[in-house]
Amino acid sequence: MELLNSLQERPRKVLVKRFGLRGGKSYTLDAIGKEFGITRERVRQIEKTAFTSLRKKAKSDDLQQAENFVYDTLKKGGGFLDRGSLKRAVFGKRINLKQRNQLAFLFNSLGKLHYQKDTIPFSGVWYLSFAKREVGQLKNFNEKLVNYFQKEKRVLKFSEIKKAILNGDLGEEFKKMLQGEKGEEKLKVVLSGSKLIGKNIMGEWGLLSWSIVSQKYVKERALLILRKEKQPLHFRELTELINKQWQDKRTLPQTVHNVIIKYEEFIFVKPGTYTVIWSKEDAVIKNR
Repeated sequence: MELLNSLQERPRKVLVKRFGLRGGKSYTLDAIGKEFGITRERVRQIEKTAFTSLRKKAKSDDLQQAENFVYDTLKKGGGFLDRGSLKRAVFGKRINLKQRNQLAFLFNSLGKLHYQKDTIPFSGVWYLSFAKREVGQLKNFNEKLVNYFQKEKRVLKFSEIKKAILNGDLGEEFKKMLQGEKGEEKLKVVLSGSKLIGKNIMGEWGLLSWSIVSQKYVKERALLILRKEKQPLHFRELTELINKQWQDKRTLPQTVHNVIIKYEEFIFVKPGTYTVIWSKEDAVIKNR
């Protein structure tokens, strides 16, 4: 990358190794310190000084465009975005190790861009200065959402969550955030950045500890597909749709058939064909 050429040899090598800019592998402060015969704190100082120097350099048109895109993307999100969402916004859905490393280097090279490390139970967040206060409240907002889901004991549409917040059910601070500029975008970041909250294929949010949200098991996958299709399906057709939606682990037709004949949620229509009836009351999460 052209920015590196402006640095002296040692800081350039430190950044290359730190961010895995060649070969894809990134190194810890300790590992770099051992290689150069210096302390990890000294490596940190070299890294910090190098980035300070890079931010003062005249930017190329390409880098300026990248910077503008990142800033615009963060502003669209209300001033902050979880790490994963920002990466996907820049590189698209699929991103390899080399691109992740280059992106981390690029973000650290940009001025006026800040990062809050992963904090349980929330992912790392990139943010602009004006959003610092709200970023500091993300953990609290996350806890309020988790408590609300536990109280409701059911999956919720985004509109239902928004309504609850505007009604003050999750506290005045959360209500204030949603009422502000880009309020809905901020709420989406809080939901998508949480390590405890997820969304299923029906666009319903809930706790990842709920199988209807994690969608790990054949039962829930079959249930969700039938709800999505809104019509009875033969178990072989249902299996094809499950495998198309979730390509991480192939499911066999016999497995699907064994599941849908076992649980009462699936309603027999004719031999091999089943449907499901889903109401708001059915959304209540049962202990599994």
